[in-house]
Amino acid sequence: MKIAPLVLAGGKPGLFEKLTGNLPKTYLKVGGRRLYQYAADALTATFGRVYVASPYPENAPYIYVEERGRAIEQAILTAETYLGAETHILLVYGDVYVEPAAYRTLVETAISAGADGAVLAVPRKPREATEPSRLSPEACWPASAARASGYSAERPCSPATS
Repeated sequence: MKIAPLVLAGGKPGLFEKLTGNLPKTYLKVGGRRLYQYAADALTATFGRVYVASPYPENAPYIYVEERGRAIEQAILTAETYLGAETHILLVYGDVYVEPAAYRTLVETAISAGADGAVLAVPRKPREATEPSRLSPEACWPASAARASGYSAERPCSPATS
């Protein structure tokens, strides 16, 4: 199976416009690197090469795919012109940080299960955990997804239901 990681690094600056100007929020620098580069670097280490959908290509070790339009569907259609329809696309948001091992685990799990696709869910951490003993990862997602993402019980994501 041929898999090509595609990092979405386009879009509008939104609330980050004062920090990025007219560049997308994924171009915000954190720790000396742009947000999307964290995902792109992790995927490069796993897959050897990465495609980045962006209206502003940079000199970097990635293969830039011209962003046409502002929708995810457009990014996928544009990437398919570079990759071919036989390639499976691992679609990654450039403004969401995920532990690098989670990408490999997601792909390996999907392939071993014979799945046509898979989704890596990033839990939203609770703003206030008033009763830590009542928090459970199962309240947020299935145990298999928790293991695939490197989730641990020490970092609960939502209150357990009783």
